Amino acid sequence: MLEIKDNSKNIEEINLKTKLLILETKNGEILVDVQALLKAPIGSEEAYFRATGIAQAYKKDIRDFLRLDGTIEYIDILKEELKVEPMIIKRGKYQGGTWLYYKLFKPFLRWVLPFKDYAKLEVSGQLEFQFSQNRVLKSVYVLKTEDNRIKVGISSNAEKRFSQIKNSTGLNLINTIYSEKVENAYLIEQTLLTYFDDYRQNGEWLNGVGFERSC
Repeated sequence: MLEIKDNSKNIEEINLKTKLLILETKNGEILVDVQALLKAPIGSEEAYFRATGIAQAYKKDIRDFLRLDGTIEYIDILKEELKVEPMIIKRGKYQGGTWLYYKLFKPFLRWVLPFKDYAKLEVSGQLEFQFSQNRVLKSVYVLKTEDNRIKVGISSNAEKRFSQIKNSTGLNLINTIYSEKVENAYLIEQTLLTYFDDYRQNGEWLNGVGFERSC
């Protein structure tokens, strides 16, 4: 099981025994025992991490992560391919909240961390641990609805996703565009959303920015 620990022990001493990822927040450091996740049996309770606690430390709501197109599709893939439950809800004062399956750890980090902090971890090699040998290729898409809102997202089937959005919103799509399928689609999506953060209305929806500029 992934543990979130306080900084009461000597960090160098801990690092000799296990592979820890140190996340710095305004309220102190969170130590994530990555090794425990890497060794956990598939589908076991030890293969989940408490996403609620990390999200709260960064003043974020875990529900926003779960609403993202990329998260929804990733969860569907985990259910179909691995036959595991990607998310479990626990009750309790200290360990309660949303726990996510370890394969969602990297996408979760990309979302919860400020982009600059995530980039530093990536460049420094601290995120080189491999949770999966399977590479999922997806397209990055941008669409504009008839009420002049813009949506940025990722999908393994952009055309199908456009139809789903049209049906769920009841709005016609005025403009749509999507990229070739790439490995780092999620990172590109998050970069775009971070860049247009001032225009974000709800999740991946933007308001007040032109379609051409968002592309």
